[in-house]
Amino acid sequence: MKPFLIFSGMLMVCLSCTKDKHPDVLTLKQLIEKGDIVVVEKRDSTLSHTISFINDSIYLSKKQHFIYLSGKSSHDNVKKEADYVIKNSIELKNMINRKTYFTDTIDSGSSVLIDNKGDLLINNTVFASPGYSTRKSADSSKVKDYKDIETSAKALTMLDEFDESIIYKWTNTGKLGNLHDLFYFQINGTKFKSTTECYFIRNKYFYNSKYGVLKFK
Repeated sequence: MKPFLIFSGMLMVCLSCTKDKHPDVLTLKQLIEKGDIVVVEKRDSTLSHTISFINDSIYLSKKQHFIYLSGKSSHDNVKKEADYVIKNSIELKNMINRKTYFTDTIDSGSSVLIDNKGDLLINNTVFASPGYSTRKSADSSKVKDYKDIETSAKALTMLDEFDESIIYKWTNTGKLGNLHDLFYFQINGTKFKSTTECYFIRNKYFYNSKYGVLKFK
């Protein structure tokens, strides 16, 4: 591509960026720092961390961990390069009463499955809803009724927007660069802006892909 065409493309992208339409409205980060919003379940962006909602109160947090194993060579005392296994730590929690139903560590290849009643199937063990304290061996004839929780969990809808989102920034991190959005949300009469999407859970609770499960005081 000729230099002129490259410059023209960059100029067109830059022109598509819009200044903040509501500079007086606080950002999601500022509201968290002020304490107006509480982080109920922090999403760890350094790990593969998913949060799947069973209903509008109960959710499953799954974090992937690399567990390093060290050993010695059979020929000398020089340590081998570290090997590792991948495990997933899981927690089933209630965000309203802050109850933790159970925690466990499973192999990375093991799935957490759920049926239409909300029962969970983990490593051939069924955790029965709603209390999840009853555990029983899975009935092989009913395993087909379970689906992966990450694809079958409760779907969340985006928070109401008090104004249309804008493209506010462009960063040239690759050949094509990246466009960054700025969203203008409101919940229970409070307005704020966010660079990442927010999804309604219930009442004052909502989910943000960067920060996790959040709640307005």
